[in-house]
Amino acid sequence: MISLIPATLSAGFLSFFNPANIEKQPQTLYTNTQFLLLNDAFSLKALFNDFEGKYFYKKGKNNAIGDARFDIGTYIDSVGYLGYAYRKEAVIDTTSDTVKLIYKTHNKQHLKTGKRYNLSIAIKGFETHSIVWANQFNLYHQHEWHLNIGVGAAMLYATNGQKGYVKGYAKAKSDHNYDFMAHALYNYNENYLYDYDVSKTTAFGYTTHIACQIAYQNMTLLILGNDVWGKLYWKNIPYSNINMSSGNKTYDDNGYVKYSPSISGVENNRKLIQKLIQKWKIEVKYTTNKNIFYAGDEHIYGVNIPYVGYKTMYGQWLVNYSYESRFGMMGIDIGYKDYYIGVHANGLKNASAIQVNFGLKYRFK
Repeated sequence: MISLIPATLSAGFLSFFNPANIEKQPQTLYTNTQFLLLNDAFSLKALFNDFEGKYFYKKGKNNAIGDARFDIGTYIDSVGYLGYAYRKEAVIDTTSDTVKLIYKTHNKQHLKTGKRYNLSIAIKGFETHSIVWANQFNLYHQHEWHLNIGVGAAMLYATNGQKGYVKGYAKAKSDHNYDFMAHALYNYNENYLYDYDVSKTTAFGYTTHIACQIAYQNMTLLILGNDVWGKLYWKNIPYSNINMSSGNKTYDDNGYVKYSPSISGVENNRKLIQKLIQKWKIEVKYTTNKNIFYAGDEHIYGVNIPYVGYKTMYGQWLVNYSYESRFGMMGIDIGYKDYYIGVHANGLKNASAIQVNFGLKYRFK
């Protein structure tokens, strides 16, 4: 999570921007970089190797999240935090039947003759550059109670947008052949469904973040929302409203059917107002002299990521151990003075989720 204070090693896994944690130090440069990639169905090796790798069967809905962010900025008296942010986010949900069919056909595994696969994929995502403003305000400080809120806003320039779905079915005709029918309504700058080059377009927009932090003695409650009100305005984004079928079949040398759909419908451009994906976080922490114990939950697009963790001080070193139970990531963040780095994963050889983050705070005087 981006706290703008590297040494605090903020808890969590998604790339939240927390305006309630802004450190009001002028002439100080803050940077933060985070990369997160996780999914239910495939190892990361399989995702980057045409699905040739470990497959994890999960009944029902399967999710995948990609979340990358880079921030650099500074605090200015009487203005607040001003900075630049690059963001690239995508969330996909699909059915277990869909990922099973993808895995079997890419790895030339036998299908069960007569089996019907219910196909469904939905995607939302964007890639933006932005100018960010944020500030935090202490509203109440009395009798060991503390209340502060943070607000943030950003003007966005988008270079990629993804919003759409595919729904249909497939039926195995033999152990290496299948028929399918599907309908797609898909807005995009880059087509991930089939080979179709388009002229890329751009969009402008805005987004807002809010945070509320309440502390009493050693206990602190944080409620944080990112992209609470956020939209991108596309003037001419490509879109497809099409039907796809297996009428244009091709086969490899071993007789296995290859994905080569027949397509009919509309390929055009349109205006689109794309709502950004809201992210929410709630966290409770207990602080002692040199230790912090915390638990929380992050929410994005119907996916909850509960987590627990423990931070402790060793001289000028701050170490944060954490674990999340949705995808099974665990790892460590290490901070020294104004620098920090962290790595989390849900395995070594066949990991399907990984997070890397690092940053620093640089004082000009």
